[in-house]
Amino acid sequence: MSTGTEPTGTSPTGSASPAKLHIDHLGKTFHRKGSEVQALQGIDLEIEAGQFVSFVGASGCGKSTLLRLVDGLIQPTSGTVRLDGKEVHGAGTDRAFVFQQDRLLPWRTIERNVVLGLEFQGTPKAERLAKARELLQLVGIPKFATAYPHELSGGMRQRANIARALAVDPDVLLMDEPFAALDGQTREIMQSELVRIWQQNQKTVLFVTHQIDEAVLLSDRIIVLTARPGRVKADIHIDLPRPRDLASKRSAAFIAYLDRIWGLIEEEVRESMELELSNAD
Repeated sequence: MSTGTEPTGTSPTGSASPAKLHIDHLGKTFHRKGSEVQALQGIDLEIEAGQFVSFVGASGCGKSTLLRLVDGLIQPTSGTVRLDGKEVHGAGTDRAFVFQQDRLLPWRTIERNVVLGLEFQGTPKAERLAKARELLQLVGIPKFATAYPHELSGGMRQRANIARALAVDPDVLLMDEPFAALDGQTREIMQSELVRIWQQNQKTVLFVTHQIDEAVLLSDRIIVLTARPGRVKADIHIDLPRPRDLASKRSAAFIAYLDRIWGLIEEEVRESMELELSNAD
């Protein structure tokens, strides 16, 4: 297995397809207290419609910054993001963001949280409620439509959070460590549930995680970023059969991917630590 970029000329179904998302020479520098912090540098990626792509790397390598640039929440210092050929300049309904914390509104029922984006779009009430019922069924919590967020477990709230993101029918779903706040057992259940939801929806998903096994289980591709400034160190196609479940994690092929990806990240962590020590001398 190489450690460099690999060709990705087919969709998840194996057929050729044009890129949904083009990221060209993307860079981001933050200015803080009179100094500059270069978070990303020269990111070039093409992501096809329906692909599940995860981003991994050492802490501070710019994974979350990359998702925010794609969503239009922040603007790049250099380069462009194009979705279906149109340059991204701000947030839009063709993208939806799922954060680490569910951010559900505590005074609204789960059903009314799910339809929040549809309300902003002016969707008629009957249509909103029908969509909420459909999505709550999809994410596995149809009986909790009239419950309030505080009455649900962390995993159930995150299911509702995913339903809310899907309600506006985005082309691209951006997920920034959505399971990080969950306990280990619930996290594994949610990984399996996300695989099921994605297989039914076939949305294009960009997913940030620190958990390599999570990335391998979920993804068609894994992008390994270098230490700051984040650059593409490797673009790895995950050639494991679908559907995948938690038992897939015990296969030799799965473990080989874990070892390979961890080795790439470890290189970056060690080089970063050595650089910090040399700068401190």
